[in-house]
Amino acid sequence: SEYKQDACACIQDILSRGKQPIVCGGTGLYVNALIYPLNFTGAACDPAIRKKWEDFAARNGNEALHAQLGAVDPVSAQQIHPNNVRRVVRALEMYECTGRPKSAQATLDQPLDAPYTPVLAGINPPRQALYRRCDARVERMMARGLPGEVRALMEGGLSPDAQSMQGIGYKEIASALLGKASMEEAEERMKINTRHLAKRQLTWFNANDKIRWFDPTSYAKESLFFQELADHCLGNSGYTCY
Repeated sequence: SEYKQDACACIQDILSRGKQPIVCGGTGLYVNALIYPLNFTGAACDPAIRKKWEDFAARNGNEALHAQLGAVDPVSAQQIHPNNVRRVVRALEMYECTGRPKSAQATLDQPLDAPYTPVLAGINPPRQALYRRCDARVERMMARGLPGEVRALMEGGLSPDAQSMQGIGYKEIASALLGKASMEEAEERMKINTRHLAKRQLTWFNANDKIRWFDPTSYAKESLFFQELADHCLGNSGYTCY
């Protein structure tokens, strides 16, 4: 909700100066928050229901909790990983509070409620090339000191169970520092989880037929790829590109 408010203010400021905003990123819900009328502030909330499902997960495990969501909201269950307990619990909470699945609260065919028209572009190289880039990203994170960063956070009092420590990289390194895995095993797990995340992101965005996909490896020269991408994104004056 805060992201949508701040990002829309930035977009309006850029447009007011006669420039064209470009929003770049890969997190599906944040993209949808900008281009569809998702209502964050009106979502129902009941701490007692939330605790009930948190306790259920603690007793029965993440997969069992995820199966409960699949029974009432299969669309959301497909989009949310079983280990993302917080989001699974939230989806179940919203269903119980409203009687409607979370996925029914906003659809991709709803009209845009903004003074601009988005132009959507996606970059999708061959899967093996994408996975090599995922692995290289993890290797750069390790080389740039991720283990030391996680160690400093833990020594500073941040619990490995904190929500902010559940992102890819932090949770795997924390597990190694606690002696549950070697650092080499943690790095390999990071690579696997990063590749899985990329696959889930593609699944999310493939549901949107408004996106034009580009394979950068299909061009004879890199400059030709960038030129066609720019023509698509920037060729419509007054439009906003994602």
